[in-house]
Amino acid sequence: MYHISKDARARKSATLICDAVLELAQTKKLDYINVSDIQKQSTVSRSTFYRLFDNIMDVLAYMCDQMVDATTRKADEIGDVSRREAMLSIITNGMENSALLQILVENNHVDILYRSYLKHAEDIVKQVDSDLTADDAVAQYLIHDMPIFVSSMLYTWVQRGQRETPEELFEIFKKCFSYGAAMFGTND
Repeated sequence: MYHISKDARARKSATLICDAVLELAQTKKLDYINVSDIQKQSTVSRSTFYRLFDNIMDVLAYMCDQMVDATTRKADEIGDVSRREAMLSIITNGMENSALLQILVENNHVDILYRSYLKHAEDIVKQVDSDLTADDAVAQYLIHDMPIFVSSMLYTWVQRGQRETPEELFEIFKKCFSYGAAMFGTND
């Protein structure tokens, strides 16, 4: 678990640590990166690392949470948008964090991304469809399915070499759902 306070110095140290992990992961597998490596790369002391994070996986969790937080903040700033625009915003934000996604995919830790989306799923689902309420059965399923859909979509995008634009990925996503609807005998 990570323990980042609202204190500017703690946030700055966390950012330096995150940047160090991103840089180190370009040349080393995550399993071979240790706290000493991060300390040297980030110039943050070992004690500060452990004050902020329990382990390296927590650094990835923090980065994923920051990415998803940014998505929800951006959507709040934009206000009411179409479902298409809401999904494009989610996709674009993920793509803007391609270095993080690459690390998660290469090291089989997409589950961390999934958990970050799950933490924010209710807010994201409301942004995609403001008519759904938490009591609605469809909303409850969507709240738990959406993190799987988004995580797997971004995973596949990385696996395919990050070729698609946000618009192309949205159209693929939409087509996948229409195939799913067709399997159940409906085109809704």
